[in-house]
Amino acid sequence: MTKKEQKKAFIKFCQFDFNSQIAYCKQFNDFIKVGATGTLEDLANKFEIDINLALEILIYMIDELECPISYNSHRKTYYYDGDGELLTGFVPEV
Repeated sequence: MTKKEQKKAFIKFCQFDFNSQIAYCKQFNDFIKVGATGTLEDLANKFEIDINLALEILIYMIDELECPISYNSHRKTYYYDGDGELLTGFVPEV
């Protein structure tokens, strides 16, 4: 992906309202947790979005949400390289 394509995908992702951005991240998270993303192209097809946008969502999750996402080329899927949970709501103190 060229810098120009990446910038275009980022701008497109930013144009989504906040709820849509969170919804994409939550849905990507569900697939990543069970190792069912497939390749980047597979993931884009599952969500019926452009491959560059799928990559930008992954980059957002890695850079901004600090998700430890890696890719297993043997299994051809994205996965979390560490334990944890993506939380997107209010968590009351215990």
